[in-house]
Amino acid sequence: MDETQRLVWLLSNPVCAEVNNALQEYTSVRYSTTDQQKEKTRARKQRDTNDTQKLLVFLQSRNPFGPRAASLHSIDTGITATVSVNVDKAVAVGQKVLDGMIGHGVLDYVFRKKEQAVSLETKASVRTRNRCRSY
Repeated sequence: MDETQRLVWLLSNPVCAEVNNALQEYTSVRYSTTDQQKEKTRARKQRDTNDTQKLLVFLQSRNPFGPRAASLHSIDTGITATVSVNVDKAVAVGQKVLDGMIGHGVLDYVFRKKEQAVSLETKASVRTRNRCRSY
């Protein structure tokens, strides 16, 4: 499940519950269960709504499509990548390593650090704003 699918699933859960309720009211058909189960369902719906609101507030305050969208950065920590960070091109980096292996024996090939993908967690990153957790 990729990031988009997770977000669609997360945002659709409360909507699906509301559609289900509306259809039950419209058709005058009610799903019946014990009071304990009803309370659990109510609590789950409230928790889902609260979680969705927290996520939306988090994303609004850390807009991934803002002015820094051209550069690679973490919306949680505020770390912005320098030009040496290439983890977004991991497939190309891996293919370059594989291409370099052609013609070498298994025990003869040496993996070099300079050929690795550089991530945001390395020293190549610069912190551009304070970590903010207001949600």
